[in-house]
Amino acid sequence: MFLKRVKVGLLGEEPDFTEIIEFDLGCLKPVMESLQEGMEVTDNRGRVIYVNQAFTRFTGLNAGEWVGQNVFESAPHTPLVQVLVSQQPAYNIRAVAHGLDVMANAVPIIIDGHMAGGVMTWQPLTQITRVQEELGQSHNLIESLYARLQQVSGAKFTFDSIIGTSKAARGAVEMARKASKSDNPVIILGESGTGKELYAHAIHQASRRRDKPFIKLSCNGTPESLMEDELFGHEKGAYPGAIRTQIGRLELANGGTLFLDEVANLNLFIQDKLLRVLEHWEFFRVGGSHPIRADLRIIASSNRDIRELVGEGKFREQLFYRLDNLEINVPALRQRREDIPLFVNYLIIRFNRKLGKAIKGISPQALQILMGYDWPGNVRELEHVVERAMLTANEPLLTHKHLAEYLSHVSGGLMQAYDIMPMKRMEEVLLRAALARYGDNLEGKKKAAQVLDISLATLYNKLKRFDI
Repeated sequence: MFLKRVKVGLLGEEPDFTEIIEFDLGCLKPVMESLQEGMEVTDNRGRVIYVNQAFTRFTGLNAGEWVGQNVFESAPHTPLVQVLVSQQPAYNIRAVAHGLDVMANAVPIIIDGHMAGGVMTWQPLTQITRVQEELGQSHNLIESLYARLQQVSGAKFTFDSIIGTSKAARGAVEMARKASKSDNPVIILGESGTGKELYAHAIHQASRRRDKPFIKLSCNGTPESLMEDELFGHEKGAYPGAIRTQIGRLELANGGTLFLDEVANLNLFIQDKLLRVLEHWEFFRVGGSHPIRADLRIIASSNRDIRELVGEGKFREQLFYRLDNLEINVPALRQRREDIPLFVNYLIIRFNRKLGKAIKGISPQALQILMGYDWPGNVRELEHVVERAMLTANEPLLTHKHLAEYLSHVSGGLMQAYDIMPMKRMEEVLLRAALARYGDNLEGKKKAAQVLDISLATLYNKLKRFDI
Protein backbone atom coordinates (compact mmCIF):
# COMPACT_ATOMS: atom_id res chain seq x y z
CA MET A 1 0.00 0.00 0.00
CA PHE A 2 0.93 3.64 -0.34
CA LEU A 3 2.02 4.10 3.27
CA LYS A 4 4.52 1.26 2.93
CA ARG A 5 5.91 2.10 -0.46
CA VAL A 6 5.93 5.89 -0.80
CA LYS A 7 8.92 7.93 0.24
CA VAL A 8 9.48 11.64 -0.33
CA GLY A 9 13.00 12.64 -1.27
CA LEU A 10 15.55 13.16 -4.02
CA LEU A 11 16.06 10.87 -6.98
CA GLY A 12 18.45 12.72 -9.27
CA GLU A 13 17.38 10.78 -12.38
CA GLU A 14 15.61 12.13 -15.44
CA PRO A 15 11.86 11.73 -15.09
CA ASP A 16 10.24 8.95 -17.04
CA PHE A 17 6.89 10.16 -18.40
CA THR A 18 6.22 7.02 -20.44
CA GLU A 19 5.11 4.83 -17.56
CA ILE A 20 2.35 5.80 -15.16
CA ILE A 21 2.99 4.50 -11.65
CA GLU A 22 -0.23 3.88 -9.74
CA PHE A 23 -0.46 4.65 -6.03
CA ASP A 24 -3.25 4.80 -3.47
CA LEU A 25 -4.07 7.93 -1.42
CA GLY A 26 -7.09 6.45 0.34
CA CYS A 27 -5.71 6.01 3.84
CA LEU A 28 -4.14 9.47 3.85
CA LYS A 29 -7.18 11.42 2.69
CA PRO A 30 -8.57 12.12 6.20
CA VAL A 31 -5.24 13.66 7.14
CA MET A 32 -4.99 15.72 3.94
CA GLU A 33 -8.57 16.96 4.29
CA SER A 34 -7.76 18.33 7.74
CA LEU A 35 -4.92 20.52 6.46
CA GLN A 36 -5.46 24.29 6.43
CA GLU A 37 -3.21 24.64 3.36
CA GLY A 38 -4.43 24.03 -0.16
CA MET A 39 -3.12 20.70 -1.48
CA GLU A 40 -2.96 19.12 -4.91
CA VAL A 41 -1.41 15.79 -5.96
CA THR A 42 -0.45 14.74 -9.49
CA ASP A 43 0.83 11.56 -11.11
CA ASN A 44 4.24 11.52 -12.80
CA ARG A 45 2.76 12.93 -16.01
CA GLY A 46 1.34 15.97 -14.25
CA ARG A 47 -2.30 14.87 -14.21
CA VAL A 48 -4.09 16.09 -11.07
CA ILE A 49 -5.45 13.13 -9.14
CA TYR A 50 -6.45 14.82 -5.87
CA VAL A 51 -7.22 18.24 -4.28
CA ASN A 52 -8.30 18.80 -0.66
CA GLN A 53 -11.09 20.92 0.80
CA ALA A 54 -8.78 23.86 1.56
CA PHE A 55 -7.86 23.96 -2.15
CA THR A 56 -11.51 24.29 -3.19
CA ARG A 57 -12.15 26.86 -0.45
CA PHE A 58 -9.26 29.11 -1.54
CA THR A 59 -9.73 28.79 -5.31
CA GLY A 60 -13.49 28.48 -5.59
CA LEU A 61 -12.98 25.41 -7.83
CA ASN A 62 -14.61 22.13 -6.94
CA ALA A 63 -12.63 18.91 -7.16
CA GLY A 64 -14.33 17.86 -10.40
CA GLU A 65 -13.18 21.02 -12.17
CA TRP A 66 -9.48 20.54 -11.40
CA VAL A 67 -8.95 16.79 -10.96
CA GLY A 68 -7.94 15.39 -14.34
CA GLN A 69 -6.31 18.63 -15.52
CA ASN A 70 -2.64 18.48 -16.51
CA VAL A 71 -0.50 21.02 -14.65
CA PHE A 72 2.03 21.18 -17.52
CA GLU A 73 -0.74 22.73 -19.61
CA SER A 74 -2.98 24.42 -17.01
CA ALA A 75 -0.39 25.71 -14.48
CA PRO A 76 3.06 25.48 -16.11
CA HIS A 77 4.72 28.07 -13.84
CA THR A 78 3.91 26.59 -10.45
CA PRO A 79 6.50 24.96 -8.17
CA LEU A 80 4.69 21.64 -8.73
CA VAL A 81 5.74 21.56 -12.40
CA GLN A 82 9.27 22.51 -11.35
CA VAL A 83 9.37 19.51 -9.00
CA LEU A 84 7.96 17.10 -11.59
CA VAL A 85 10.75 18.07 -13.97
CA SER A 86 13.68 18.40 -11.55
CA GLN A 87 12.58 15.76 -9.03
CA GLN A 88 13.96 18.16 -6.38
CA PRO A 89 11.83 19.56 -3.54
CA ALA A 90 11.02 23.26 -3.55
CA TYR A 91 10.31 25.02 -0.27
CA ASN A 92 8.88 28.45 0.58
CA ILE A 93 8.40 29.49 -3.03
CA ARG A 94 6.34 32.58 -3.69
CA ALA A 95 4.28 31.95 -6.81
CA VAL A 96 0.98 32.54 -8.56
CA ALA A 97 -1.36 29.57 -8.43
CA HIS A 98 -4.91 29.64 -9.74
CA GLY A 99 -4.78 33.43 -9.85
CA LEU A 100 -3.68 33.72 -6.21
CA ASP A 101 -0.40 34.94 -4.75
CA VAL A 102 0.71 31.98 -2.67
CA MET A 103 3.59 30.66 -0.60
CA ALA A 104 4.11 27.06 -1.71
CA ASN A 105 6.03 23.89 -0.86
CA ALA A 106 6.31 21.04 -3.40
CA VAL A 107 8.02 17.64 -3.26
CA PRO A 108 8.25 14.60 -5.55
CA ILE A 109 6.53 11.31 -4.65
CA ILE A 110 9.02 8.43 -4.92
CA ILE A 111 7.89 4.80 -5.02
CA ASP A 112 10.46 1.98 -5.31
CA GLY A 113 13.05 4.40 -6.60
CA HIS A 114 10.81 5.83 -9.30
CA MET A 115 8.99 9.13 -9.35
CA ALA A 116 5.29 8.46 -9.12
CA GLY A 117 4.10 12.07 -8.98
CA GLY A 118 4.26 15.28 -7.01
CA VAL A 119 2.45 17.06 -4.22
CA MET A 120 2.18 20.78 -3.55
CA THR A 121 0.78 22.56 -0.51
CA TRP A 122 0.23 26.29 -0.51
CA GLN A 123 -1.39 29.12 1.36
CA PRO A 124 -2.54 32.49 -0.02
CA LEU A 125 -0.28 35.33 1.00
CA THR A 126 -3.36 37.22 2.16
CA GLN A 127 -3.86 34.51 4.78
CA ILE A 128 -0.23 34.70 5.87
CA THR A 129 -0.34 38.49 5.95
CA ARG A 130 -3.50 38.43 8.03
CA VAL A 131 -1.96 35.98 10.50
CA GLN A 132 1.14 38.18 10.74
CA GLU A 133 -1.04 41.25 11.29
CA GLU A 134 -3.05 39.43 13.96
CA LEU A 135 0.16 38.36 15.68
CA GLY A 136 1.42 41.93 15.49
CA GLN A 137 -1.85 43.22 16.90
CA SER A 138 -1.71 40.64 19.69
CA HIS A 139 1.85 41.73 20.48
CA ASN A 140 0.78 45.37 20.56
CA LEU A 141 -2.23 44.54 22.73
CA ILE A 142 -0.06 42.63 25.17
CA GLU A 143 2.35 45.55 25.37
CA SER A 144 -0.56 47.96 25.82
CA LEU A 145 -2.17 45.73 28.45
CA TYR A 146 1.09 45.49 30.39
CA ALA A 147 1.56 49.26 30.29
CA ARG A 148 -2.05 49.93 31.30
CA LEU A 149 -2.02 47.46 34.17
CA GLN A 150 0.74 49.52 35.74
CA GLN A 151 -1.77 52.40 35.97
CA VAL A 152 -4.67 50.58 37.60
CA SER A 153 -5.25 48.60 40.75
CA GLY A 154 -7.77 46.12 42.04
CA ALA A 155 -10.31 46.49 44.80
CA LYS A 156 -8.65 46.98 48.19
CA PHE A 157 -11.54 47.35 50.62
CA THR A 158 -14.47 45.34 51.90
CA PHE A 159 -17.56 46.24 53.91
CA ASP A 160 -15.49 45.59 57.04
CA SER A 161 -13.36 48.57 55.99
CA ILE A 162 -16.31 50.97 56.30
CA ILE A 163 -16.30 52.75 59.67
CA GLY A 164 -19.52 53.79 61.34
CA THR A 165 -22.32 52.53 63.55
CA SER A 166 -24.68 55.47 63.10
CA LYS A 167 -28.09 54.93 61.57
CA ALA A 168 -27.09 56.87 58.45
CA ALA A 169 -23.93 54.81 57.96
CA ARG A 170 -25.74 51.52 58.53
CA GLY A 171 -28.40 52.47 56.00
CA ALA A 172 -25.82 53.20 53.30
CA VAL A 173 -23.98 49.94 53.94
CA GLU A 174 -27.24 47.98 53.84
CA MET A 175 -28.05 49.43 50.40
CA ALA A 176 -24.51 48.69 49.18
CA ARG A 177 -24.77 45.07 50.33
CA LYS A 178 -27.98 44.73 48.33
CA ALA A 179 -26.20 46.18 45.30
CA SER A 180 -23.45 43.57 45.55
CA LYS A 181 -25.97 40.77 44.96
CA SER A 182 -26.61 41.71 41.32
CA ASP A 183 -24.75 42.85 38.22
CA ASN A 184 -26.93 45.91 37.65
CA PRO A 185 -25.35 49.37 37.38
CA VAL A 186 -25.15 51.34 40.63
CA ILE A 187 -24.76 55.05 41.33
CA ILE A 188 -23.23 56.24 44.59
CA LEU A 189 -24.10 59.81 45.60
CA GLY A 190 -22.47 61.90 48.30
CA GLU A 191 -20.38 64.97 49.00
CA SER A 192 -16.67 65.05 48.25
CA GLY A 193 -14.63 63.23 50.87
CA THR A 194 -17.42 61.00 52.18
CA GLY A 195 -15.78 57.77 50.94
CA LYS A 196 -17.85 56.91 47.87
CA GLU A 197 -14.96 54.98 46.35
CA LEU A 198 -14.74 52.82 49.47
CA TYR A 199 -18.32 51.67 48.85
CA ALA A 200 -17.50 50.86 45.21
CA HIS A 201 -14.57 48.68 46.31
CA ALA A 202 -16.72 46.90 48.88
CA ILE A 203 -19.56 46.22 46.42
CA HIS A 204 -17.11 44.65 43.97
CA GLN A 205 -15.44 42.55 46.67
CA ALA A 206 -18.80 41.17 47.80
CA SER A 207 -20.02 40.45 44.26
CA ARG A 208 -19.60 37.37 42.06
CA ARG A 209 -16.99 39.36 40.10
CA ARG A 210 -14.66 39.64 43.11
CA ASP A 211 -11.92 37.59 41.40
CA LYS A 212 -12.01 39.77 38.27
CA PRO A 213 -10.52 43.26 37.70
CA PHE A 214 -11.70 46.36 39.52
CA ILE A 215 -10.81 49.30 37.28
CA LYS A 216 -11.24 52.96 38.22
CA LEU A 217 -11.52 55.95 35.90
CA SER A 218 -11.54 59.42 37.46
CA CYS A 219 -13.89 61.44 35.27
CA ASN A 220 -12.86 64.55 37.20
CA GLY A 221 -9.09 64.04 37.02
CA THR A 222 -8.82 62.95 33.37
CA PRO A 223 -8.50 65.71 30.74
CA GLU A 224 -11.56 65.88 28.51
CA SER A 225 -9.40 65.47 25.39
CA LEU A 226 -8.14 62.10 26.68
CA MET A 227 -11.40 60.76 28.10
CA GLU A 228 -12.54 58.87 24.99
CA ASP A 229 -9.15 57.14 24.70
CA GLU A 230 -9.06 56.31 28.40
CA LEU A 231 -12.53 54.79 28.35
CA PHE A 232 -12.67 53.05 24.95
CA GLY A 233 -9.03 52.72 23.87
CA HIS A 234 -7.85 53.26 20.28
CA GLU A 235 -6.46 51.35 17.32
CA LYS A 236 -2.99 51.91 15.95
CA GLY A 237 -3.14 54.72 13.37
CA ALA A 238 -6.55 55.93 14.58
CA TYR A 239 -5.14 59.47 14.55
CA PRO A 240 -1.71 61.13 14.28
CA GLY A 241 0.38 60.00 17.23
CA ALA A 242 -1.52 56.73 17.76
CA ILE A 243 1.59 54.61 17.22
CA ARG A 244 0.17 51.49 18.86
CA THR A 245 -3.14 49.97 19.86
CA GLN A 246 -4.23 51.03 23.35
CA ILE A 247 -6.67 49.13 25.52
CA GLY A 248 -9.27 51.29 27.27
CA ARG A 249 -10.64 50.96 30.78
CA LEU A 250 -13.80 49.24 29.52
CA GLU A 251 -11.68 46.47 28.03
CA LEU A 252 -9.41 46.24 31.06
CA ALA A 253 -12.47 45.72 33.25
CA ASN A 254 -13.68 42.75 31.18
CA GLY A 255 -15.37 40.26 33.49
CA GLY A 256 -15.08 42.64 36.45
CA THR A 257 -16.16 46.11 37.52
CA LEU A 258 -15.56 49.57 36.08
CA PHE A 259 -15.83 52.40 38.62
CA LEU A 260 -16.55 55.79 37.04
CA ASP A 261 -15.66 58.28 39.75
CA GLU A 262 -17.52 61.62 39.49
CA VAL A 263 -19.41 60.53 36.37
CA ALA A 264 -21.22 63.89 36.14
CA ASN A 265 -18.03 65.38 34.69
CA LEU A 266 -18.32 63.37 31.45
CA ASN A 267 -19.20 65.49 28.43
CA LEU A 268 -22.37 64.76 26.46
CA PHE A 269 -20.51 63.03 23.60
CA ILE A 270 -18.91 60.50 25.97
CA GLN A 271 -22.22 60.13 27.80
CA ASP A 272 -23.89 59.10 24.53
CA LYS A 273 -21.18 56.50 23.83
CA LEU A 274 -21.42 55.16 27.38
CA LEU A 275 -25.20 54.91 27.05
CA ARG A 276 -24.76 52.73 23.94
CA VAL A 277 -22.46 50.45 25.94
CA LEU A 278 -25.13 50.06 28.63
CA GLU A 279 -27.79 49.39 25.99
CA HIS A 280 -25.91 46.92 23.76
CA TRP A 281 -22.97 45.82 25.95
CA GLU A 282 -20.44 46.31 23.19
CA PHE A 283 -18.23 49.16 22.01
CA PHE A 284 -15.60 50.11 19.46
CA ARG A 285 -12.11 51.35 20.08
CA VAL A 286 -11.43 54.77 18.60
CA GLY A 287 -10.64 54.09 14.94
CA GLY A 288 -11.83 50.49 15.24
CA SER A 289 -14.29 48.64 13.02
CA HIS A 290 -14.82 45.47 15.05
CA PRO A 291 -17.18 45.53 18.07
CA ILE A 292 -15.76 44.44 21.42
CA ARG A 293 -18.04 42.66 23.86
CA ALA A 294 -18.40 44.43 27.22
CA ASP A 295 -18.85 41.88 30.00
CA LEU A 296 -18.58 44.10 33.04
CA ARG A 297 -20.46 45.81 35.84
CA ILE A 298 -20.50 49.62 36.02
CA ILE A 299 -20.52 51.54 39.29
CA ALA A 300 -20.64 55.33 39.07
CA SER A 301 -20.33 58.04 41.70
CA SER A 302 -21.11 61.75 41.84
CA ASN A 303 -20.86 64.58 44.34
CA ARG A 304 -23.27 66.67 42.26
CA ASP A 305 -27.05 66.58 41.95
CA ILE A 306 -27.39 64.65 38.69
CA ARG A 307 -31.15 65.15 38.58
CA GLU A 308 -30.51 68.87 38.54
CA LEU A 309 -27.94 68.43 35.76
CA VAL A 310 -30.50 66.41 33.77
CA GLY A 311 -32.94 69.30 34.09
CA GLU A 312 -30.26 71.70 32.84
CA GLY A 313 -29.49 69.48 29.84
CA LYS A 314 -25.95 68.75 31.09
CA PHE A 315 -26.51 65.05 31.71
CA ARG A 316 -28.35 62.56 29.50
CA GLU A 317 -31.60 61.53 31.13
CA GLN A 318 -31.49 58.00 29.69
CA LEU A 319 -27.93 57.49 30.94
CA PHE A 320 -28.95 58.58 34.43
CA TYR A 321 -31.88 56.14 34.42
CA ARG A 322 -29.53 53.34 33.30
CA LEU A 323 -27.04 54.11 36.07
CA ASP A 324 -29.69 54.78 38.71
CA ASN A 325 -30.86 51.17 38.82
CA LEU A 326 -29.86 51.26 42.48
CA GLU A 327 -28.91 54.47 44.30
CA ILE A 328 -26.70 54.63 47.38
CA ASN A 329 -26.49 57.87 49.35
CA VAL A 330 -23.34 58.15 51.46
CA PRO A 331 -24.02 60.51 54.40
CA ALA A 332 -21.89 63.56 55.09
CA LEU A 333 -19.80 63.46 58.26
CA ARG A 334 -21.91 66.18 59.90
CA GLN A 335 -24.91 63.87 59.46
CA ARG A 336 -23.18 61.13 61.46
CA ARG A 337 -21.25 62.97 64.16
CA GLU A 338 -21.57 60.00 66.52
CA ASP A 339 -19.15 58.14 64.21
CA ILE A 340 -16.39 60.75 64.65
CA PRO A 341 -14.84 59.06 67.75
CA LEU A 342 -14.55 55.80 65.76
CA PHE A 343 -12.85 57.61 62.90
CA VAL A 344 -10.45 59.40 65.24
CA ASN A 345 -9.41 56.17 66.99
CA TYR A 346 -8.84 54.51 63.64
CA LEU A 347 -6.84 57.46 62.31
CA ILE A 348 -4.63 57.65 65.41
CA ILE A 349 -3.68 53.98 64.97
CA ARG A 350 -3.11 54.47 61.26
CA PHE A 351 -1.00 57.62 61.55
CA ASN A 352 0.99 56.23 64.49
CA ARG A 353 2.29 53.60 62.06
CA LYS A 354 2.82 56.09 59.26
CA LEU A 355 4.48 58.82 61.34
CA GLY A 356 6.27 56.66 63.89
CA LYS A 357 4.28 58.23 66.74
CA ALA A 358 2.91 56.76 69.96
CA ILE A 359 -0.23 58.84 70.50
CA LYS A 360 -2.57 56.96 72.84
CA GLY A 361 -5.77 58.87 72.22
CA ILE A 362 -7.53 62.23 72.24
CA SER A 363 -8.73 64.37 75.13
CA PRO A 364 -12.49 64.74 75.69
CA GLN A 365 -12.27 68.47 74.95
CA ALA A 366 -10.47 67.92 71.66
CA LEU A 367 -12.95 65.23 70.67
CA GLN A 368 -15.86 67.55 71.35
CA ILE A 369 -14.18 70.18 69.21
CA LEU A 370 -14.06 67.72 66.34
CA MET A 371 -17.67 66.70 66.91
CA GLY A 372 -18.79 70.31 66.94
CA TYR A 373 -17.31 71.14 63.54
CA ASP A 374 -19.37 70.90 60.32
CA TRP A 375 -16.65 69.18 58.24
CA PRO A 376 -17.38 70.53 54.75
CA GLY A 377 -14.55 68.29 53.50
CA ASN A 378 -16.01 65.29 55.36
CA VAL A 379 -13.84 62.29 56.25
CA ARG A 380 -11.02 63.44 53.97
CA GLU A 381 -10.79 66.72 55.87
CA LEU A 382 -10.90 64.89 59.21
CA GLU A 383 -7.99 62.72 58.09
CA HIS A 384 -5.99 65.80 57.16
CA VAL A 385 -6.67 67.54 60.48
CA VAL A 386 -5.81 64.50 62.62
CA GLU A 387 -2.61 63.82 60.68
CA ARG A 388 -1.45 67.44 60.94
CA ALA A 389 -2.25 67.52 64.64
CA MET A 390 -0.28 64.32 65.24
CA LEU A 391 2.72 65.71 63.39
CA THR A 392 3.08 68.47 65.99
CA ALA A 393 2.01 66.49 69.06
CA ASN A 394 4.69 65.34 71.50
CA GLU A 395 2.29 64.41 74.29
CA PRO A 396 0.52 61.03 74.61
CA LEU A 397 -2.89 62.68 74.00
CA LEU A 398 -4.13 65.00 71.29
CA THR A 399 -5.59 68.12 72.91
CA HIS A 400 -7.41 71.25 71.78
CA LYS A 401 -4.01 72.96 71.51
CA HIS A 402 -3.00 70.61 68.69
CA LEU A 403 -6.23 71.37 66.83
CA ALA A 404 -6.32 75.13 67.32
CA GLU A 405 -4.15 75.87 64.29
CA TYR A 406 -6.46 73.98 61.93
CA LEU A 407 -9.94 74.54 63.41
CA SER A 408 -9.66 78.03 64.92
CA HIS A 409 -12.75 79.07 62.98
CA VAL A 410 -15.08 76.60 64.73
CA SER A 411 -18.13 78.35 66.12
CA GLY A 412 -19.95 77.89 69.38
CA GLY A 413 -17.05 78.71 71.72
CA LEU A 414 -15.59 75.22 71.47
CA MET A 415 -12.07 76.48 70.82
CA GLN A 416 -11.60 78.15 74.17
CA ALA A 417 -8.20 77.44 75.69
CA TYR A 418 -9.19 75.06 78.44
CA ASP A 419 -7.36 71.96 79.56
CA ILE A 420 -10.13 70.13 81.37
CA MET A 421 -13.80 70.54 82.19
CA PRO A 422 -16.41 68.52 84.02
CA MET A 423 -18.56 66.17 81.94
CA LYS A 424 -21.62 68.14 82.95
CA ARG A 425 -20.06 71.32 81.54
CA MET A 426 -19.09 69.48 78.33
CA GLU A 427 -22.72 68.40 77.88
CA GLU A 428 -23.87 72.00 78.28
CA VAL A 429 -21.34 73.19 75.68
CA LEU A 430 -22.61 70.59 73.20
CA LEU A 431 -26.24 71.58 73.76
CA ARG A 432 -25.46 75.28 73.23
CA ALA A 433 -23.42 74.48 70.09
CA ALA A 434 -26.26 72.38 68.66
CA LEU A 435 -28.82 75.15 69.20
CA ALA A 436 -26.45 77.74 67.79
CA ARG A 437 -26.10 75.68 64.63
CA TYR A 438 -29.68 74.55 64.07
CA GLY A 439 -31.71 77.28 65.76
CA ASP A 440 -33.79 77.40 68.94
CA ASN A 441 -37.18 77.04 67.24
CA LEU A 442 -39.05 73.74 67.17
CA GLU A 443 -37.51 72.51 63.91
CA GLY A 444 -34.03 73.46 65.10
CA LYS A 445 -34.52 71.60 68.37
CA LYS A 446 -35.77 68.52 66.50
CA LYS A 447 -32.66 68.60 64.37
CA ALA A 448 -30.41 69.13 67.40
CA ALA A 449 -32.01 66.18 69.19
CA GLN A 450 -31.50 64.01 66.10
CA VAL A 451 -27.82 64.94 65.79
CA LEU A 452 -27.22 64.47 69.53
CA ASP A 453 -28.97 61.09 69.26
CA ILE A 454 -31.48 61.86 72.00
CA SER A 455 -35.25 62.22 72.01
CA LEU A 456 -36.87 65.65 71.81
CA ALA A 457 -38.27 65.18 75.33
CA THR A 458 -34.75 64.42 76.66
CA LEU A 459 -33.45 67.53 74.90
CA TYR A 460 -36.08 69.71 76.63
CA ASN A 461 -35.23 68.15 80.00
CA LYS A 462 -31.54 68.90 79.51
CA LEU A 463 -32.23 72.47 78.35
CA LYS A 464 -34.31 73.00 81.47
CA ARG A 465 -31.57 71.50 83.68
CA PHE A 466 -28.94 73.85 82.27
CA ASP A 467 -31.33 76.80 82.16
CA ILE A 468 -30.75 77.22 78.38
